Amino acid sequence: MLMQQRAMALLTLAALVAGCGKAAVTARPVATATLAAQEAPMEGLDGDDRAVFHRGTPMPVPPGRAGRWLLVSNHNHSTYWDGEKPLPLMQSEAYLAQFDAMVLTDHNTMRGCESPEFKAPPHGLIMVRGMEWGAFRENGEDVVGHAGLLGMSGIDGPPTGAGLDGMLGEATARNATVIINHPFCWHNTWAQPKPDPRAHAVEVWNGWWYRVNPIMHNDQALGWWQDALKEGRHLAAVSGTDNHGDNIGNIARNANLVYAETPDEAGILAGIRAGRVSITSSPTAGRLFLEADADGDGVYETIMGETLPHAGKVAVRARVLGGAGKSVCFYTAKGRVAIAAVKSNDATIPLTAELTAPHDFVRAELRAHPHLSFSMTAVSNPIYGPAAL
Repeated sequence: MLMQQRAMALLTLAALVAGCGKAAVTARPVATATLAAQEAPMEGLDGDDRAVFHRGTPMPVPPGRAGRWLLVSNHNHSTYWDGEKPLPLMQSEAYLAQFDAMVLTDHNTMRGCESPEFKAPPHGLIMVRGMEWGAFRENGEDVVGHAGLLGMSGIDGPPTGAGLDGMLGEATARNATVIINHPFCWHNTWAQPKPDPRAHAVEVWNGWWYRVNPIMHNDQALGWWQDALKEGRHLAAVSGTDNHGDNIGNIARNANLVYAETPDEAGILAGIRAGRVSITSSPTAGRLFLEADADGDGVYETIMGETLPHAGKVAVRARVLGGAGKSVCFYTAKGRVAIAAVKSNDATIPLTAELTAPHDFVRAELRAHPHLSFSMTAVSNPIYGPAAL
């Protein structure tokens, strides 16, 4: 079994290298991923709990809210550019995997978003327009990273030679939801030392988080995002499959739960921009939600992505579905502040947090093993401290 695992890991690594090979040279150094924890037990590290989640399964929503949580597959490539599968097949796979919505992000084109199949998906599947912008070394352009541009009008996006500033300027003018994709991808690192103020989200989870991902460096992306939060940025975290439909392609290898007030593209994009997102390793893996009681009345009305109206101590709780036997880790601007065991498949884990300044926040992670970074099952977005004292 160990030999089979190693063989599969080598095949996956080779495929990832091939997929990133188009993206060119890194803009700044990336530290080598550590393999020190490889002697840890391997079972369950992919976070897939085989929980029974189906389309329309009720997720926790505060009283009086009109919206609901939608399961969204982000960052998918079709044969309208360099993907291996036609869009109708990908749509069927997304629907059968219980997704409510699918984001199409072919490289540097939105032709697929104008196609008949995009406009007439399987009943119940919401399609979200998008593209993945990037520059490529073979065209003689500077390599500055990749960005997911969601909800942008038109067929063609900013030209690959526009440069980072030109792309962000045009994307902003065209009201795109801007996601910094895989910011520490090998040979395709995001050029800026900090997330650009015009970005709405960072793709902290690309591909797998099983063991160590030496191509995408998800741990570094997560730390980069955490550093931005500590500086007071309200920046959403999302995941992306980077599914090209090849031998490592899997439309369901991670997923976003997005709270949308309306079940359509506009509602999903508004939810992403607001940070009302929780990431899970697959549609059948454990799910993590963070809520706060902002006024102390016993009602947890504040959800991920939202800002508390008052400074001080606040009652926070993590709601975990399908994560029995795992652990919830809570984080603030001070780093990890608490670890709690999950003892059932519908568990509520309380925490008292002191959020007194605009740069304060609290967020949570669900891990199979709390001290192993590669045992990630789910990542919540933060609840933020008060905007003004």
